[in-house]
Amino acid sequence: HKFWFEESLLVLMNVRVSDEGGMERDIQWIRQDFNAACRFHRICDWEINVVIANPALTENFRVSSSELPPNIHFHTTVSAEPFNKFSYVRTIVDRMDDYDLVLLKDNDLRISGFPWRTFVERKENAVVSGPLRQSLREAMAYALNSRRMSDQKSFFHEAHNWVEKDWSADLFANVMPTEVPIVEMYFVLFDGAFAKYFFDRILTPEFVDQSSDRVPN
Repeated sequence: HKFWFEESLLVLMNVRVSDEGGMERDIQWIRQDFNAACRFHRICDWEINVVIANPALTENFRVSSSELPPNIHFHTTVSAEPFNKFSYVRTIVDRMDDYDLVLLKDNDLRISGFPWRTFVERKENAVVSGPLRQSLREAMAYALNSRRMSDQKSFFHEAHNWVEKDWSADLFANVMPTEVPIVEMYFVLFDGAFAKYFFDRILTPEFVDQSSDRVPN
C-alpha cells in the first residue's frame, strides 16, 4: 500500500464523556476521522485523553472503544470536575519530535469531510498551520451582528472574513496559504520538532497544574 504522504502523523485530542449517546457518537467520530486522515500517512498514531464524567460509563466505553484500530490509544480518567486539556498534552511532549506532524484538535472539529490532503499539501513548510472555519451557528450570529469587532482573536479563522472581502476572495477561492499573526488552538497542525520545542516551553508546571481549560493560542 502506497501512502500519499511520507510524513508520520500524531493526533492529540481530549474527549469528555457524559452520557451513553454522546459516548457512542464520539467513538463513531473518532473512527471516521481516523480513517479520513490515516489513509494518507505511512505512520499515524492517535493519543486521546478521555475524561468520563459518569463512572457507570467506564466499562461501556472500554468495550465500545476496543473495536477501534490498535494505533488509537486512550488515557482514561473518571472525573466530573473541569480539567486542563493541556495536562495530558504535557505528558506527550517528549514524543512529539518522533513524528513529522502533530495535530491538536477538538473532537467536534471533524477530519471526515474536511480536505485533509489539500490542507497538508498547501501548508507547505509552515511549522504551525490552521484552517478557516465557520459553523452554521457562527454564520447566523455574524449575519445578525455584522459589527463584530474585527480585532478579536477569531477574526483570522472565521471564513466569512475571507469570503466577503475584496482583498481575500482570491486567497480563499484558490486555497492559498497566508501568514497570520495568531493561530487558534482548536485545530492546529504542527511540525513535530517545533511542537516539542514550543510545548516544552509554554506548558510550565504553573500552567499545567491549573484546572482552567483556557488555551494558549
